[in-house]
Amino acid sequence: MDTPPPDNPPPVLSEELAARWVRAQPILTAYLTSMVGDLSIAEDIAQEVAVAATRQYTAEQHERPFMPWVFGIARNQLALHLRKKYKQAVTFDSDVVDEIEAAFARVSTEVSDRRSALAECVKLLSPKAQRLIELRYSQGSKPSQIATKLGTTANTVSVSLSRIRKTLGDCISRRIAGSVKP
Repeated sequence: MDTPPPDNPPPVLSEELAARWVRAQPILTAYLTSMVGDLSIAEDIAQEVAVAATRQYTAEQHERPFMPWVFGIARNQLALHLRKKYKQAVTFDSDVVDEIEAAFARVSTEVSDRRSALAECVKLLSPKAQRLIELRYSQGSKPSQIATKLGTTANTVSVSLSRIRKTLGDCISRRIAGSVKP
């Protein structure tokens, strides 16, 4: 069996890194956006973080907590970006940055739990409710557009979506609280 080049992690590690990255990326991008104040710049830096993480991910890293590690990479990439932008060395108050990173790491767990709960709760909705959710949030249709498609009124669609959101919110709260009842 051929061994992969040293710069490329084995496929199992690559798949694991991809799964971990998908969970971390929204939180990391929010963190970077809070630091630079511009989503497009934050997304560019997040791409650099992904490249650096891919290069550095090893079997040893697999055993360590992912979020603190990737935040460390993000801190370095952010410093590089700011150094290039301002053409001078940039220093961060380490304690402040540590607190910000810790807060985002805590939120990442909560967001992941909520996303999982949402996915499970959506499965419990009626097919009609799932269709409304799909049209509104996946396809971005406005209630008036949905009403036209479904032969109803925009008000009916809005009221239905409101009830569905309430149902989903209650379901998510129960699941987060530890209840497995739908």
